[in-house]
Amino acid sequence: VTDRESACSGRENDLSQRSEAAAEKEKLVRSEHNDLLSQRNAMEIEREEVQSCKKDVEDREAACSREEDDQSRRKEQFQLVLDEAQSSCARQEDDLSKRSE
Repeated sequence: VTDRESACSGRENDLSQRSEAAAEKEKLVRSEHNDLLSQRNAMEIEREEVQSCKKDVEDREAACSREEDDQSRRKEQFQLVLDEAQSSCARQEDDLSKRSE
């Protein structure tokens, strides 16, 4: 009976040690899992920041493009006014030279 008790006690101790080891391993796995979740959340936040930055760049590029278009239109309008003024001056010079003749 004592041999059986000793064997049972040995098995019980072994099971207890294995149970403690499994609990420790479970604790480590949970910790790693939580670390991975934190990393994933941090990456998601960073991804959102990158997307926001990309949108800001696109918005700025669009604003620059609109400003360039506006400047081009103003330049064209100024050129038309300048051409008309030069043409008017040339006509006036012609009129003056004809009158002085």
